[in-house]
Amino acid sequence: MRSVTIALFLSVLTACATQRPVTPHQYLDEETSATVTVVADPWIFSGKRAERAMPTLMDDRAAAAANTAGERGEFAAERRDLISLYAIDVNRMGDHRQYLAVQQSLAHAANDSTAMPSLELRFGAQTLALQPITQTPRELGIAREPVQAYARGSQWSYFPIDKNVLAAIARSQDLQATLVLAGERVAYETWRDGSAELTELSAVVQK
Repeated sequence: MRSVTIALFLSVLTACATQRPVTPHQYLDEETSATVTVVADPWIFSGKRAERAMPTLMDDRAAAAANTAGERGEFAAERRDLISLYAIDVNRMGDHRQYLAVQQSLAHAANDSTAMPSLELRFGAQTLALQPITQTPRELGIAREPVQAYARGSQWSYFPIDKNVLAAIARSQDLQATLVLAGERVAYETWRDGSAELTELSAVVQK
């Protein structure tokens, strides 16, 4: 009986350890005084033309937190064209603005790294065509990146959205993404579903 109890206890501990939190995290950008709320983990997309060797999936923050994990993240980004989509809310003295922050490995980036791609999101019969911001992130209230980059050479793009768009994306079940730059279209498909985290952020923003 005691061995059964111990086994059950260990299984509960294992379940708790592997369960990922979905509650968004929040921080104060000390340079802009904006309060930034970010999804707990991103929606990750993999280029359809990319190599399909699948190392252990790691979230971006974990990859940046430890050297060995960071090396794995860089290895994965080099072997595969990845984009990570973070939904964020920026609160500047009560003025709330929502953005999709896209972190892209540069496997398919243009030679001109200052050029920002446009983003198309498709789910069901709906297609959203989003254009990147023309202001600097600092002008939006984001003086530092929302999370640490998971690979050297990654670049960030920010796309303005609103509460309704955020909620619609959170409800999607078959989200696909396309980056468009200089006439080139690079299609992506979901590698890690981030709908649970996006739903949590949407609920916070809707309040």
